[in-house]
Amino acid sequence: MNRKIVEDLLIKHAADNSCVFVFPTQTACELWADRIILINGVKSVATQRFVAWDEFKGSCVRGVTQDKKAIPATLRKIFVHMLIDKNAREHFFSSLIPAEYAEGATNFAPWISSLLPSLAQWKRHAQKAGITPDQEDKDLEKLYILYKDFLDSRNLFEPAWETPPLKEDGNKYFIFFPEILMDWGEYKDILESGKNITIVKVPQIEEEEKPACHFFANSREELRSLALYLRKAHEEKGIPWNKIAVSVPDMETYAPYIEREFSLYMIPCVKRNGSPLTQSGAGNFFLQAQQCASSNFSFDSLKAMLLNNELPWKEKELNEQLIVFGQKNNCLCSYEYKQKKTDVWEEAFRQDGKEVRLFNFYKKLKQDISNFVNADSFKKIRTQYFILRNDFFNMESCPVFSDFIMSRCISELSSLIDLEDEYPDCTVKNTYSFFTEYLKDKMYVMQTQEMGVQVLPYRLSAAAPFDLQAVIDSSQASLQITYRQLGFLNDVKREALGFKEDPNVSDLFISLYKLCSGHDAYFSAASKTFSGYGISHAFFKEENHISTEKNYVPFGISETDDFYAGEKNWMLQKENSSFPPQISSIEKNGFASWKKNQCEKAHPADGSALAEGIPRDRLKELVESKYFRQGIPVISSTALTNFYNCPRSFLFEKILQLNEKDNEAELMDPFAMGNLYHKILEFFCKELSSRQLPLTAPDSKLSEEYTEILRKSTMDAIETFRVSPLAKQLILTTKEALLQTMTLTVAAFCSKFEGCKVVESEAEYSYKNDNPEYICTGKIDCLLKNEDEAEFILVDFKSTDNAVHKDTFYASEDVPVPNFQMPVYMNLLAKSEHPKNVENCTFFSISSHKTFGVTGSLVCKEDIDFLPTMERVNFLMQDFCTRIKNLDFSIKDFDIDFNTCRSCAYKAVCRRTFNVAGEE
Repeated sequence: MNRKIVEDLLIKHAADNSCVFVFPTQTACELWADRIILINGVKSVATQRFVAWDEFKGSCVRGVTQDKKAIPATLRKIFVHMLIDKNAREHFFSSLIPAEYAEGATNFAPWISSLLPSLAQWKRHAQKAGITPDQEDKDLEKLYILYKDFLDSRNLFEPAWETPPLKEDGNKYFIFFPEILMDWGEYKDILESGKNITIVKVPQIEEEEKPACHFFANSREELRSLALYLRKAHEEKGIPWNKIAVSVPDMETYAPYIEREFSLYMIPCVKRNGSPLTQSGAGNFFLQAQQCASSNFSFDSLKAMLLNNELPWKEKELNEQLIVFGQKNNCLCSYEYKQKKTDVWEEAFRQDGKEVRLFNFYKKLKQDISNFVNADSFKKIRTQYFILRNDFFNMESCPVFSDFIMSRCISELSSLIDLEDEYPDCTVKNTYSFFTEYLKDKMYVMQTQEMGVQVLPYRLSAAAPFDLQAVIDSSQASLQITYRQLGFLNDVKREALGFKEDPNVSDLFISLYKLCSGHDAYFSAASKTFSGYGISHAFFKEENHISTEKNYVPFGISETDDFYAGEKNWMLQKENSSFPPQISSIEKNGFASWKKNQCEKAHPADGSALAEGIPRDRLKELVESKYFRQGIPVISSTALTNFYNCPRSFLFEKILQLNEKDNEAELMDPFAMGNLYHKILEFFCKELSSRQLPLTAPDSKLSEEYTEILRKSTMDAIETFRVSPLAKQLILTTKEALLQTMTLTVAAFCSKFEGCKVVESEAEYSYKNDNPEYICTGKIDCLLKNEDEAEFILVDFKSTDNAVHKDTFYASEDVPVPNFQMPVYMNLLAKSEHPKNVENCTFFSISSHKTFGVTGSLVCKEDIDFLPTMERVNFLMQDFCTRIKNLDFSIKDFDIDFNTCRSCAYKAVCRRTFNVAGEE
């Protein structure tokens, strides 16, 4: 069996201009039109004589008495939207659209639209079966009547509802392989009755003629074998690359692997799978604009649109500036509180008061997008689009592909406008939403001048005359195709209507691939696929190529065919292997690229040359700008902690300020609430200090006076707290809960330090050291004085217990780098302009109300010698000065463990290696 059946019929009737040839797909139409020119010796044929099934059934199928226009598919969808809107008011459906979903049933529209062509078939079988109608049947009957009234009132007809006899139009139609079509059952009766119709069915294949399926262990081996098979067919049989088709059931999963494998074996290929217009960045703009308007210009929606680089933005720098502004000001989303709507962007701009140009840019963008999305007709949508385009797009710099996509989208919009003009009474409630849903259903196939193997979705090229047809992933699951007639009904009801078996056309498609392939069609499958496991389809004769040999060479492929395997075997000095006579262009280019990018010398393992790419003078300038004051090093506990955690990380983060690009906005900074707690405690402590009041909480409760002080401190802290308007509003709405939390915290704090007086809160200190010369700075949280003992107590507030590093309070052999905070603060207080000898230091946890004593008899249960820790910290402070003066950020003297490196944000840049179990 071969494609000569089709060729003979085409040759026989090619000269008769009244003969029209109908094929399942447009791809088959175009290729058979080209084929007839080649085999019949004619110079040209009329392309309108080669018609795809979808075009044929819309323009040619009508009954004898029918003198109406076929309903456009889009108008069918508009009817359903109108119907859903009407049902929301009148509730005449109870099964198709349950009453509880009637108000927002737009999502039912695609499903109901798909029912309409099948309603006549359902009605005929229901009447014939004589079943008692239930509520679902009543709803379907209602839908049928409403749709029929809609068609009749507009002089339209539904092609799938037509009944014999077929109206003749003077043409003779040859319909090829219609039984593989999903909706053939709806048109079968009327078309088979037509005197001017010839049905060409898929010939039946005898058992001995069934094709073989090459079965492999895994999909990678399957694709490698396919590539080698195609190369061999091209080189030995002279089959042009563009005359080969590879059909793929799961294009989304397999396409990247196919492209890679074909690239490795230098096989040019062109993907011919269509994708929705909205899948590209340019087409997705229409959805992004809708999302912006519907979310009141939330940060995420605005960011997605403004950072869409497939759009020809006029001023991209303003786009980026707006995103940065939103990120810094936490413009997460707009909100409504007490019936007052607040645009978080506008509020942030008003508070900032500086970015006037950016504010105007945002207001204009918001206005154009809102007018665009809220337009109440398709014509107005187009008008607003061009206004928006003129304001924000530079079409002269538009990428070619984006221009094609956007032009196609506007072309589709124009077709909706034509319908709107022709049927002015047919309108939808949400015009723009209908437009975007319409675009999602429109497929776009990238047009290219490149020639190569055609990679197509399975089924698309089954009836097309390629010289070689190949189908991969020919598993039972992938090739199984069953059409459920009246699939919207359950199986019990379908069986009652006479649909006991659904047409299984899997074998027909396989047979068709074999029939239309000039050379033997190639089918393959794999046991282990990219997404699971598989077995070859039952229709095939299986040829098993699974081998237990480690270095297996595919069937019919010699070592010279697979040049990669030949090279590998020679490199491994395999027996009978020879030096490769040639290398591929990919290998050549790869080697040239590798050679070009090789460094002249390797970096030392200690990382001392890590900044070698930065001029030393520039690095010195950066260090001095951040950690020097008038040529003198400046030290803080934070700088020491960061440096001795890892000097290399310190260089990246604090000196070079390398940051991973982050375009996300948050409601609040992760440390915002901790900072707010600190601010409340600061105001509370300062108020006590100004009134000369001691810390006190009788029975662990605050007095009315102290409670009022805390309430005022809380409100003052919220008022001065710098967060986004939305975050501040949320804090204000929960201020009572916040006050309750802080009341417990402050009561515990006062109870722990009963009778102590606040000396200072959030006070900044500094001192200058002479040998070596450096300046030490810092800010203490709270300094108390116990009047009874005449001793100072230094308290540092921590939000949680986890922020207190108890294991590193004291220096020892196991802790060479202790916690710097308290030793540095003690130095600051002791060596400042007005020295204070602090005997006691402790941390206080805001969340758990616990204290963690570091030194001093008033806060520690045990008497601990803190002098070695102070001496060690003083040594490290001197060491830090020496290292930053010498620009020494090497890690050779540091014991940095694997866990530290694993959690480091700069590990991808640093690339430090560890030996684990003897392996690097």
